[in-house]
Amino acid sequence: MRNGLRDEMERALGKDWCSRWFEGLPQYVDVPGHVNVVEILRLWTYAKSLDLVGWGKMRYNLLGQADHWFPGENASKVEKTKFDGTLKSSPFADRIPGILREAHEMLFEKPGEEVERELRSPAIRQIHRNQNFGKSLKAIWPRLSV
Repeated sequence: MRNGLRDEMERALGKDWCSRWFEGLPQYVDVPGHVNVVEILRLWTYAKSLDLVGWGKMRYNLLGQADHWFPGENASKVEKTKFDGTLKSSPFADRIPGILREAHEMLFEKPGEEVERELRSPAIRQIHRNQNFGKSLKAIWPRLSV
């Protein structure tokens, strides 16, 4: 299984990226704006190559929100960030700002978007259509709690 996943990652992103993306990256405290470059590139790598976008969104949106549990900031201000050589030790220094922009576009959710999406789900709409709210909730509860 591991080789299959690795093969898929290399097919999608290239062997060089998959084996070296983390080389020479600074810790978030050494990056202007405390952008957590390492974590964002890790999330982008898995989301892009293995279609783990939902998982990536959940993790990405903790950046800047979860204090020491998930330190650093997301890439929302990458356009204005002057990396001033902080990425120079990475073999992908020239590609990283673009990847950070792509990661933000792919993974960022405005606060409340997830709740709004859940409220539009077929199960929730069925509850609102049904006159007997309690009966509907009881009927769909097993599907929601799986």
